[in-house]
Amino acid sequence: FRRVLFRSQEIPRTGERRQLDDAYILYHPGEGAKSHGLSVHDKYMRDAVLFVKELEKNPRDSRSMYYLCQSYKDAGEYELAIPACDRRAQLTSGWYEEAFMAAMHAAFARQHVDGYEQRDIVAAYLQASVLDERRAEPYYWLALLHNSWQQFDKCVARAAQAVRTSTDSVVLFKSLPAYDWPVVLLWAQCACAAKQFELCFIVSSFVVANNEKSAKQSQASRSEEHTSELQSLE
Repeated sequence: FRRVLFRSQEIPRTGERRQLDDAYILYHPGEGAKSHGLSVHDKYMRDAVLFVKELEKNPRDSRSMYYLCQSYKDAGEYELAIPACDRRAQLTSGWYEEAFMAAMHAAFARQHVDGYEQRDIVAAYLQASVLDERRAEPYYWLALLHNSWQQFDKCVARAAQAVRTSTDSVVLFKSLPAYDWPVVLLWAQCACAAKQFELCFIVSSFVVANNEKSAKQSQASRSEEHTSELQSLE
């Protein structure tokens, strides 16, 4: 086992490698602090100190670099998070998913630090999209931002990009709203706000039709289960 936190087991890469489609990691941010009697901020800043020490021994350790970036972000220390996350995003070694997420964290942190204009934040999210073109998250977050800035035409464009980018090949650090109904609903909402009424009608109709289909499938499934239960009693 290696590393000070989030320890991982190093296994020689021999034999067959397979993807486990039914394996999941449930992540509950901040809850680990409760068991240590710390605030969320203090817990993540304590973790950050350990990662800094680890990087002093091994400055090219991509995992420690990523978790330092994430610790600063989760602690709400956004001014510290930006350079740490930019550094990890620019590193070519290690997991490319971590480089992508570091770029996303850097963009998010810029939203909370004075001195960054809207164009700086947009550019940061677009930089993240360049690191992994399969990912819908940068476009989804940009759509949310443009909606909050009341830039509804831009929200429509970014939401459409997110929907077109959605892919089943993304499995690690996946933000589900960017790949499911929330982004489609946002697309319809912004289309209406932008007075693109034909597009609003098309997207909204698609949502309604698919929800009705899902409801009928769920009802049919329950009916089959009920029938099966009755047959087992006969």
